[in-house]
Amino acid sequence: MVVTQDHFATLGFFDSHLDIYKAAKPYVCLVPLTHAPKDFPQTNIEGIRKEIPVTDVRGAEDQFTLDVQGFQLVRHSPSFDDWQNGKRVVKEYYPHITNLIKRNMGTESVYIFDHTVSHFKETYSRSLT
Repeated sequence: MVVTQDHFATLGFFDSHLDIYKAAKPYVCLVPLTHAPKDFPQTNIEGIRKEIPVTDVRGAEDQFTLDVQGFQLVRHSPSFDDWQNGKRVVKEYYPHITNLIKRNMGTESVYIFDHTVSHFKETYSRSLT
């Protein structure tokens, strides 16, 4: 057994224990509130920040399974690189990743309902350092 090492990170979480959520459901409005009163909030979600352990699992990847931990790590190096072309992603990468999931998870069918391409800009990296 490989010993993993914990590091700590401060992460933000939804604070579901507040009294406001006993009377109102949490919401975020992603569209402009053109007909709402001027003081109507875009969201009623309140967050909390907590320092939590984050485990570095490098070298112990095979010890984590979907059935026990709820996730599984699979080494995969796709040759596909045209992420901006949504039609190619669906036509070429979806079948590839579907077969990878079937092989590693032992399932007969996989349904991919959506994908998101993240864009990381150089200006963001400066703010993270």
